[in-house]
Amino acid sequence: MLCAHCGKQIEQGSGNHTCRPKAPATPACMADASLHVAEHVEHVEAPGEAELLLAGRSGGERLPPDPNGPPINFADPTGASRFREFRREELEAENLIHHSAVIGPHVTMGRGNLIGPGAVILGKTRIGNGNTIRAYAVIGTPAEKTGHMNAEGEGVSIGSDCHISEHVSIHSGTVTPTMIGNRVLILAKAHIGHDSIIEDGVTISCAALVGGHSIVARGANLGLGCILHQFSRIGAWAFLGMGTVVPKKKKIVPGTIYVGNPARFLKNNTVGVQRQGVPQEELQAEIARYHELTKEWNR
Repeated sequence: MLCAHCGKQIEQGSGNHTCRPKAPATPACMADASLHVAEHVEHVEAPGEAELLLAGRSGGERLPPDPNGPPINFADPTGASRFREFRREELEAENLIHHSAVIGPHVTMGRGNLIGPGAVILGKTRIGNGNTIRAYAVIGTPAEKTGHMNAEGEGVSIGSDCHISEHVSIHSGTVTPTMIGNRVLILAKAHIGHDSIIEDGVTISCAALVGGHSIVARGANLGLGCILHQFSRIGAWAFLGMGTVVPKKKKIVPGTIYVGNPARFLKNNTVGVQRQGVPQEELQAEIARYHELTKEWNR
């Protein structure tokens, strides 16, 4: 006779049968994992540009699927191996680029650069040699300016031996490239607006904000959380104290120290100028250049 619960053949009168209830029927598509994927793949949509960007690969060529490879999982950032970026292998031959960094197809760079995890470098960005760009820095994205929000723009130019820390953002220029010189130090969460020029040896501390079209001359130092109005002009070897706010057309003359909100003159940056070994005649030449850069403010 057959057991009514499990369907197993048992001898009549047997009292030692251990009954295991019969499991529910398995759907046909679940019997074979590959068949299940094939029948239900219509529920998975191909990723758009935004999803590819978040996955760590953007602007690249889509490779044909590998029939012997694992199923694609678009929710897994490391599963974007089916996408590769134009010239990435060439760049990685002479630079250390983390696998999760996004390098756009028009980016060019020299050698000896270190690009950290999650960094995004897009547009017509040009990078020199020996720079460190740390995790989640974003460089070359469109300017935050009406009419340019979705435009690639004129790009960003970065010199050599710069250090750009975590979560720094540098926007593409709209008229000319946004310029970062040599040996520039930009610390975490700072922002450089479109069309700005940051000259050699500048230090920009954490969370400082540089408005678009500004010029920060060589050797200047922006303290924690400084804010610069658009079109600001910061003179060479000037120092802005923590939290200083530079309003429209405020003159920050070379070799001076300004503090407060709004920025006010504190004293000459005598110690800072001496530490950088600046001759007096060179300082005077920078003061003359500064007045040329700001003479339009007098009109």
